[in-house]
Amino acid sequence: MKKHIWKSLAASVLGASLLTGLPWAAAVHGNDATVQSYEDQMADLAAKQEQALAELQDLYNTQSEAQLELGKYDELLKYNNEMKNLASGQLDSLYAQIQEKTQSIEETTEALETQEQAFLDRMVAVYMEEDTDYLELLFESEDLTDFLTRMELVSAVFDYDDRIINGLSENKASLEADKANLDYAQETQLKRVKEYEQVIKENQQLYDAKLEYMENLKTNESDLISEYSYYKQQEDELNAELEAYLAELARQAELRRQEEERKRQEAIAAQKAAEEAERKRQEELAAQQQQYWDDYYNTSSSSIDYTEYTGGTITYPLDPDVYSYMSSPYGWRVLYGIEEFHLGVDLACAAGTDVLAAASGTVVLSQYHYSYGNYVIIDHGNGFSTLYAHLSSSNVNVGDFVGAGQTIGWVGLTGHTYGYHLHFETREYGSTVDPEGYLW
Repeated sequence: MKKHIWKSLAASVLGASLLTGLPWAAAVHGNDATVQSYEDQMADLAAKQEQALAELQDLYNTQSEAQLELGKYDELLKYNNEMKNLASGQLDSLYAQIQEKTQSIEETTEALETQEQAFLDRMVAVYMEEDTDYLELLFESEDLTDFLTRMELVSAVFDYDDRIINGLSENKASLEADKANLDYAQETQLKRVKEYEQVIKENQQLYDAKLEYMENLKTNESDLISEYSYYKQQEDELNAELEAYLAELARQAELRRQEEERKRQEAIAAQKAAEEAERKRQEELAAQQQQYWDDYYNTSSSSIDYTEYTGGTITYPLDPDVYSYMSSPYGWRVLYGIEEFHLGVDLACAAGTDVLAAASGTVVLSQYHYSYGNYVIIDHGNGFSTLYAHLSSSNVNVGDFVGAGQTIGWVGLTGHTYGYHLHFETREYGSTVDPEGYLW
């Protein structure tokens, strides 16, 4: 029964200790202070339960040991009682032997007294006839043989009397020794019986004390179980509150998740719309620029004069005394989650940096665009042109001839941009090509 109780209590504590460690609980509440407070309280209660259970287990162990000890006392008392009974039986046997021996002593003593009295009577008779002598025996004898016979009889009487006297003495001594031995055995056995009685008494006192101790242990067991039940009830109540709180947190988390999913779907839709708008913008811009170059190169009536580009590298389009670096290359890229084809290279630098003509040529465009901002296009001849975008302003106009390295504007933030840089393009007959092939 106690083992069953112990397993049940241990399972309760284990279940309580595992409750707050469930992954779904952690996923729901995160670092929520209220949940943490519940968990701290439950951990404290679980620790108190474990302590109560440990004390209860120690108590059960103590009870088991005490029960074993009581069993040993039972054996001792049984053995002591058996020894006492044996000693009493031996004492009764001694009493019977003493009684028998006493009766034998009395009968022997009476017989000895009778023999002793007969001997004394004969001695008196002999004494009274002390005038008889051997001459009388001789004269009264018929012959020598009769005389010798009479003498042997007298000697036999004397010898018999001597044996009687010696036998009386020996029997008296033997009787006294037997009586003394019996008295000693009786005294010894009585002493042994008293010793056994004392041992039994002491063991009984220990046994009674252990019984009282067992009763106290039962009282302590009841107190410990009550203490455990108290903490278990508190924990159950606290756990119910925690479960309700976690359920509410889970409900709120689900509402937030649904709201975040709605916003994400809206963001995806907005991103797709922006991508589509950017694609259309890129297509529109490319079409505009292609149309411009088509018109430019196909119109024989163009009044703009420009030099012929003969090939090779071109001048770096930024002031060489100002630090700059390529922040975005030519080609496909993902910008703010939108995949696009970058038509040029971005050269990051400080605001207001001088923008230089990459080669000599004629300014064919100098205007504003909502994406490029302020931008300039220079035609270098033979279908090769360069574009400079996001300028804060420019200092050239359409038709101006510029030399290589001449300042045509300054780096700014106009158009669609989030940092100071020069967007630089190179085009061959209107189509973009990688500027790195011309710069380095």
